[in-house]
Amino acid sequence: MKKFIFTASLLLTNMVFSQGDTPCTATTLTPSTTCSYSSGTTVGLTFATNSFGTPSCASAGTAPDGWYKFTCPSSGNVTITTTSGTMSDSGMSLYSATNCTTGASQITCDDDSGPGLMSEITATGLTSGAVYYIRIWQYSSGTGTFSICVQNNAPPANDDPCGAISLSTSSQCLSYTTGSTSNSTASSGVPAPGCASYSSRDVWYKVTVPSSGSLKINTTTGSITDLGMAVYSGACGSLSLVSCDDNSSNNSATMPLLILSGQTGGATLYIRCWAYGNAQVGTFGICVMDYNATCGNNATNDYCSNPAILTKGGSSFSSNTSSTYTTDSPSNLGSVFCGSIDNNSWYKFTAAATTETFNFTTVKNCVNAWGIQAEVYSLTAGSGGCCTSFSSKSNCFNPNAQVTGTVTASGLTIGNSYYLMVDGQAGDVCDFTISGWSATGVLPVKLVYFNGLPESNSNQLIWETASEINNDYFSLKRSFDGVDFIEIQKIKGNGNSNVKLNYSFDDRETRFGIVYYRLDQYDLNGNVEKSEIISIDRKLENSDFISLYPNPSKDYFIVEFKNEDNQYCKIEIIDQMGKIIEEKVNKSEGLQTLSFETKEYENGLYFLKYSNDLVGTRIVEFVINK
Repeated sequence: MKKFIFTASLLLTNMVFSQGDTPCTATTLTPSTTCSYSSGTTVGLTFATNSFGTPSCASAGTAPDGWYKFTCPSSGNVTITTTSGTMSDSGMSLYSATNCTTGASQITCDDDSGPGLMSEITATGLTSGAVYYIRIWQYSSGTGTFSICVQNNAPPANDDPCGAISLSTSSQCLSYTTGSTSNSTASSGVPAPGCASYSSRDVWYKVTVPSSGSLKINTTTGSITDLGMAVYSGACGSLSLVSCDDNSSNNSATMPLLILSGQTGGATLYIRCWAYGNAQVGTFGICVMDYNATCGNNATNDYCSNPAILTKGGSSFSSNTSSTYTTDSPSNLGSVFCGSIDNNSWYKFTAAATTETFNFTTVKNCVNAWGIQAEVYSLTAGSGGCCTSFSSKSNCFNPNAQVTGTVTASGLTIGNSYYLMVDGQAGDVCDFTISGWSATGVLPVKLVYFNGLPESNSNQLIWETASEINNDYFSLKRSFDGVDFIEIQKIKGNGNSNVKLNYSFDDRETRFGIVYYRLDQYDLNGNVEKSEIISIDRKLENSDFISLYPNPSKDYFIVEFKNEDNQYCKIEIIDQMGKIIEEKVNKSEGLQTLSFETKEYENGLYFLKYSNDLVGTRIVEFVINK
């Protein structure tokens, strides 16, 4: 019996050594798209003394080590993960080598990036088909058991333009498609985007241009909070840059938005997305709108199709590169402008001479001290008045600093119209003055934000302006479907102001679900500027399961509540003296709506008392004002 045990022990020892005590006996692991763990041990192993040297981390010393190898998948990206057994603190190094005895080079070494104090290595840019070696040991000394896997981090299907995911267009961005840069790689053979510090890791989308030729491409944050976006035309294997943006989205100051007009209906545009400077890997949201043939908002000089009008003469005019200006990059503008376009605005003039000069006599109050950039163009008004066929007629003023300068347009035809575009360098917000010209139709109000918050008995709408020019009033509008809006309140503006001003309004006609709001700003000339649409979602939760509107009430009021499990529910209307004026009962399940007429009610304060066995009693105050 003793002899048998001794023999078995020898067999076990030989078996363990043959599984991976040296690089030449390394156990083969097969990379898979999901982590499939293999059991491992360093029990009975020795420290490998060979051309692979000593690992550079995790106090390797002469701790017994185990060896594995794998053939690199076509993605060139892998994650090697270990989990604990009797070994709870591991070290691991990854090597390239000519073979198991020569040409070894440590790629990386890790101590405790995995679960607990275990090791994990993510490697990118490896050579497809090459064999790589893995060494694992217990931190400092000792032996133990563990599990290990090699995961193939295959890039997403839309890792390059020819695998681009199709996006549809809608009339409004009420929902966003979720995108992810996880496992993505850099695209080769594509023109550089030219903004947002592109370095690597991009994903691609494509969209068919609507018949209007105008699109608005907007983004929102996910785990990525700073995104870059570029649009290309052409075939997926031969693309040309149309436009690029860094941080123009109304959803976040560090997310991109692009408005394109004058595009060819039915053509395909390709959209490239990446995290700014490759600093983040994760998710984001993207949406494409058919921006129709108006090519933007016709109330301000935010878009080329609706510029402010410049008239030669007068002492000067002042404006700014407001953060509310969107990125307007129609037709071929992105390829003829000398820089990237972020928050551009437009000024149209009629040439009185073959040479016209625009002296920027002041450039000040820049948020980032990057300054402005400007250029003059000739162009063609295409379908629906959209701007197309841009041709530069001046120097490109692009100093990349908060300095004054001159834009000189030459070769002009007297009597023809031309366009001056002014943009904030990298989206900078600056005040500027141009001498010798007067202007009409400049953006009157600089809106900082427009937000909504759900309160217990109302939806609170808040907004802030950084400056106001000829601001007459705001018209606050509400919609329950996101399409049809009605005015619910007019709020007087402050005329002219160069300081921050705050406004608010409580909408007491609340109901469950999503409510949409828009803020229309009217200047003293009757021009209107419409904000982006925002929404407030009053969720059906126990903490807020009953709603009464309108409040104050005139001819009627509506009560909405959520009844779960067919509970017996009672609604009582009680006056200030404690008298029950009206009572209704309900036993139907789900969202319930009850209507009450007020013709028998006196004006004053009332209480709605809601009660059932599941949630107890709730009280809602409301006012009748006929």
